[in-house]
Amino acid sequence: MPLVSSFTGTFLRGFPAAVAAAASDAFNIANLTDDNIRYNFGSQHTLPRSIEIKPDGTKLYMTGSSSGGTPGVYQYTLSSPFDLSSIVYDNTLLDTSAYEITPITFTFKPDGTKLWVIGGQDIHQHSLGTVWDVGTATLDATYSGTLLGASQYGMAFNPTGTKLIVQASDVLREYAMSSAYDISSLSYNNVSYTLPVAVGECRDIEFTEDGLTLILSDRTNDQFHQLDLSTPYDISTITNNSKTYTVTTLTGTTNIQPTGFALGAYDQKLYMVNQGNDNVYQFDTGYTPAVATWTINDISTDVTGYDNKLLNVGAQEGTPHAIQFSTDGTEFYAVGISADRIQQYTCSTSWDISTATHTRSSSTLAFGSPVWGNASNNPYGMVFKPDGTKVFIVGSSNNNLCEATLTTPWDVSTLTSGVVLDLATLISGSSLPAGLVFKPDGTRAWVQNNLGVNEINFSVPWDVSSATFSNVNAGLGNWGQMHFNSDGTQVFVRITTGIRQYAVPTPYSLASINTASYVDWDPIPVTSLDAQTRGFCMHTGNGRKVYVLTRADLVEQHSVSSTFIY
Repeated sequence: MPLVSSFTGTFLRGFPAAVAAAASDAFNIANLTDDNIRYNFGSQHTLPRSIEIKPDGTKLYMTGSSSGGTPGVYQYTLSSPFDLSSIVYDNTLLDTSAYEITPITFTFKPDGTKLWVIGGQDIHQHSLGTVWDVGTATLDATYSGTLLGASQYGMAFNPTGTKLIVQASDVLREYAMSSAYDISSLSYNNVSYTLPVAVGECRDIEFTEDGLTLILSDRTNDQFHQLDLSTPYDISTITNNSKTYTVTTLTGTTNIQPTGFALGAYDQKLYMVNQGNDNVYQFDTGYTPAVATWTINDISTDVTGYDNKLLNVGAQEGTPHAIQFSTDGTEFYAVGISADRIQQYTCSTSWDISTATHTRSSSTLAFGSPVWGNASNNPYGMVFKPDGTKVFIVGSSNNNLCEATLTTPWDVSTLTSGVVLDLATLISGSSLPAGLVFKPDGTRAWVQNNLGVNEINFSVPWDVSSATFSNVNAGLGNWGQMHFNSDGTQVFVRITTGIRQYAVPTPYSLASINTASYVDWDPIPVTSLDAQTRGFCMHTGNGRKVYVLTRADLVEQHSVSSTFIY
């Protein structure tokens, strides 16, 4: 059945193409109104330059140079998503003083695993040990090539990480990356756009969700400007439609110098840094996304949906139930109840199972003998920590949640014994755990069992020993593997013949689901045995691939034409 949704505090990401176009036409920067909510960064930094907001609205980040305090990226929590009045400083800072004393702007990878900071002619790339936590960021690459133009102030990736738009003074330039989100593969694309004369000192840029609108801040004229694009994220298709908003209309505000800004709540909120008084301001954009009729492509009727690519894992695992890729798509994992161990495959081409070869297996003594031992025989659910240093398993025979460490990230042959949590003790009446999913920051997990879906909180992220039961039981059945999309506004659940999709109105809150509204998605049956789905996973970079594990011990690779799947 179709799922119809409208905005009720948090709008669901991703529209069908026709709806996206209509919504972009309605966006008008001139419609900004002041929410009369401010926060002063002065206690942390007296010269803030740029800000970003986490997609679910629960974190805000600010950067500033050594002129106003410690240079780096500062982290804040919004206890009420997208509500600046609920902001609190996390006492968390990525200090860049050792390699960059003048950070100007920054941006995150959509899944929160990477962070880029621009200062001068350099782009510094960081990996985050815990997603969206800048306190766990480590520098792993610096691009010191030639960024054209002086005074780099704005940067924005396209959603697939193959383009980087950099604003230097009055020119936008497009750089290409042959390897997605990898600045070591950066090269100038010979595509540029000179900003209109009406735009004074541009100090930041940001695309709307659909990539069809580009917003610019203008410190000279105290304004925001809007440019439209006929092709998403393609600056060669920009048209100047002369829509502006003048910030001097703010009541009771002097010394206005708009610099960095961020769009949030699916383009319904805008947050602006005023360098003149160290404040960040919250605005309503006046933009209401069109009511979206949600459909998920029925791959069984989509002739282009199946990639004609299969991987048979039966020689290693005769009854596989869970699958997952590494975050870069170069490694692929399967686990099941026959071999009771994790099987690892390496893809010579990322995310392409036709290039996968079996390379290693987890130790037979991970939790005793055999394999998961008494801790978790018959493993059904599997989740890796985003940095590949831990893996979590639920097993149906012994009703446990097991945590193991990989001494070499993503190499299951280095897996060592860890913590075993008795789910029956934690959750009264629990048995037969068959599915497992974690929130990306590791503070919460959900286990599918005989009771439905139980929510578990962790006071220490990714630490099973710190688990407490939150008494949330979502009535999603006991089907097995499940996944959230990247911002927690959709959840996908394995059913016997395919995948079921639910909207999650409050991100990562299964209690907010209307279980009567869903979409069922049936993959192409390649053989008669493939009609039963055992597990599945999604491409975590752009959502255009889905991998379905079938009863024939085959992994099928499918393409998805709509981008809102993940």
